[in-house]
Amino acid sequence: IINGKFVKKTCPESPVIDFTSPNQCLDYLAEMDINCQAPEKIVILLDMYMPEMDCWDFNESFSELSYYIREKTSIFLLSAAMIDENLVLEHDISFLSGILPKPLTKDDFDFFVLNKIRGSLLVVR
Repeated sequence: IINGKFVKKTCPESPVIDFTSPNQCLDYLAEMDINCQAPEKIVILLDMYMPEMDCWDFNESFSELSYYIREKTSIFLLSAAMIDENLVLEHDISFLSGILPKPLTKDDFDFFVLNKIRGSLLVVR
């Protein structure tokens, strides 16, 4: 929720949907897929360790979505801990666009994410 508020303040021109559950996000993406109503670009800020599922489980479910959705989506992992790049490679996270530190700073957000936001931004806590 904090990241959602931060993004809304930083990018008031982009629609922001703040999900508290990764399953809600996946359901929303699946619905956009069924209705063929996805925006041109989708950016997801995904907490690496969520209560319901971790990013590895999210990756599995996300990979089952159609090419139509996957191709439009950039996903950034948020983590308070240092992440070993080998760990990411081991899990074959093909969707990953980058890894951002928590708490998210304006400089990190501007540098890594802002240039990708021209569509909906989905924030998963």
